[in-house]
Amino acid sequence: QTDRQTDRQTDRQTDRQTDRQTDRQTDRQTDRQTDRQTDRQTDRQLKNCNFVKTVLMLLVVIGHCVSLWTTEGWFNQLPVQESMILGNLSSWIGSFHIYAFVLVSGYIFASLRYEQGKYRNFRVFVISKAKRLLIPYVFAAVVWAAPWHSLFFHASMDELSRKYVLAVSPSQLWFLWMLFVVFLMAFFLSDKMYSRPVLGFGISLALYAVCYVGEYFIPNIFQIWSAGRYLLLFFLGMLLRKDKRNRIYRIPCLGWVIMDIVLFILTKYCAARDGLVFQLLHVGLPILLHMTGAVMAFVLLNVFADKINKFGYESNCFYRFFERNNFTIYLFHQQVIYIVITWLNGKVSSFILALCNFIIAICLSSLIAVILNRWKLTRFLVGQKVFRKME
Repeated sequence: QTDRQTDRQTDRQTDRQTDRQTDRQTDRQTDRQTDRQTDRQTDRQLKNCNFVKTVLMLLVVIGHCVSLWTTEGWFNQLPVQESMILGNLSSWIGSFHIYAFVLVSGYIFASLRYEQGKYRNFRVFVISKAKRLLIPYVFAAVVWAAPWHSLFFHASMDELSRKYVLAVSPSQLWFLWMLFVVFLMAFFLSDKMYSRPVLGFGISLALYAVCYVGEYFIPNIFQIWSAGRYLLLFFLGMLLRKDKRNRIYRIPCLGWVIMDIVLFILTKYCAARDGLVFQLLHVGLPILLHMTGAVMAFVLLNVFADKINKFGYESNCFYRFFERNNFTIYLFHQQVIYIVITWLNGKVSSFILALCNFIIAICLSSLIAVILNRWKLTRFLVGQKVFRKME
């Protein structure tokens, strides 16, 4: 009996040890498979960033094509035919397109700096970003944006100097200075922000508040106040790259769209109401709206890119053209829209005018891109290298 009891105990212990070892091996294999799947997903997201940026730039063009119908005003004339639908569409697209682009820039920055070891030499970093952002700014401002602004708005030299030399409000080119300053801020602040996310959010929100108030007292020279606000989205993109578990995808695409639309409606409602409470909400809600909208666009476009990847969209000639030239199209599209509005406003319906804005702006700015791509110097002047893959 004693031997039998001893054998039973020994068998039980052996079985337990075997089960534990088997469980450990199973857990290790599961962890390895999960890690591999996660790595593949993050690699796909990084690869999809070129697609995301291309679509976002086209959304910027679409947003500008319907900006004439916003209540804030956009051009030197009002629309002859009002359209609440087009006005709200412009406001909604404007609530996330540039914010999502800055988020993607932060996402790529985190990969290059913390995974590939790049962006460590300040001098090389600044020269690289200046070539890709500031040189196109100077070229487009001198030969395109400033002359057309002077023609349409009868601007004086003082106004032109303030808008384009000091970059206080240089039409669509404000984005270039803003992104350049954001990169400078990120170079010095990103190490602490990336390693300590809570501290990073604190720094980002503090800068947002300072820049929000500062713009009321000091002009937005070289877009310093805008850059301080957009750093929050840049940092959010860095955190999305750091999160290897991709927790943003636990919320379905429809969930992101619903949250964004609800926040958009609430923001519009608070902006139209009087009272201290609504004014305070109108300050805080846009922050949530821009962050939610940026993540929504990032998630939706990544999912869409994965869906159409099986069709080989990267080899499509139209996609390759817009991927290569979307930045040049962005530089030159807005003034083409000015011309179309001046020509057709009041002569066609509002929806036809918006459609003509888009078609003619895309066609003419694409033609300009094709012409400028013919020479090495002009390619350099329009920052063709800005949107090389993964840079």
